[in-house]
Amino acid sequence: MEIPSLYRITCLIIEISIYVHWPFCELKCPYCDFNSHVRELIDEEIILQCYLQEISLYKAAKKIKSIFFGGGTPSLASPKMFASILKYINSIRVIDNCTEITIEANPGSLEAMKFIEFASAGINRVSIGVQSFEEKSLRFLGRKHNASAVKKAIEYADRAFKNYSFDMIYALPWHTEENWAEELNSALEYAKYHISLYQLIIEKRTKFFKDYTLKKFHLPQEELAADLYSITNNILAKNNFKQYEISNYARDPFYCQHNLIYWQYNNYLGIWSRGPWKNIHKW
Repeated sequence: MEIPSLYRITCLIIEISIYVHWPFCELKCPYCDFNSHVRELIDEEIILQCYLQEISLYKAAKKIKSIFFGGGTPSLASPKMFASILKYINSIRVIDNCTEITIEANPGSLEAMKFIEFASAGINRVSIGVQSFEEKSLRFLGRKHNASAVKKAIEYADRAFKNYSFDMIYALPWHTEENWAEELNSALEYAKYHISLYQLIIEKRTKFFKDYTLKKFHLPQEELAADLYSITNNILAKNNFKQYEISNYARDPFYCQHNLIYWQYNNYLGIWSRGPWKNIHKW
């Protein structure tokens, strides 16, 4: 029996989503085990050509439901590169006004100032890695930005996009029901559409794993962690945010379409730029 080729299989797909992975960051966060690396010099032209070559292998699907530029920190790259990628995708498939196009960004001032340019390049949604509005938490999490930069980045996002989201991490060593509820309520003053809330998990191959093993810090006990999760859900519900998966909440109709693709087992492509990476930082 003949095995169907990838091309024949994808010919049957009418609508698809695309994840494009940018593997570079300014620094490696101590909790992160994602495929992300620190590198001083990055040749965007080589990376762009690698992306386009990968995308060209999958021409069959006709319409794009969502595109997500994740990482790493893709907002470190130039808006021009994303404009080129979107232009190429639109030349072989259909990107229309309903296509959700998201870029992940950090609250750094240089990145936030590029939000208007990202919007001009065709991106219509930004997801900001805020992680916390508290200085103590930001330092613990190894974040380069401060609380002031967080608020400015959200203001820039609100000017540039009609849809934005930000991430936060909770269940930190000092979190109690009271201080987390206070921080979350304060953060919701800046959340118009969508928010992602993740409990801190210690992953192998991270700096936090080493520190946790050496007992440099402790996490909340399981019972408290469960209470923090319940408090989170209750506060979000009171503020008209619907929990549509474990860690993501949105006001109708701003559910992240790309998230739903994964949760509903729909079709997507993962694009990775296979370039000549050297001098990559490792823990």
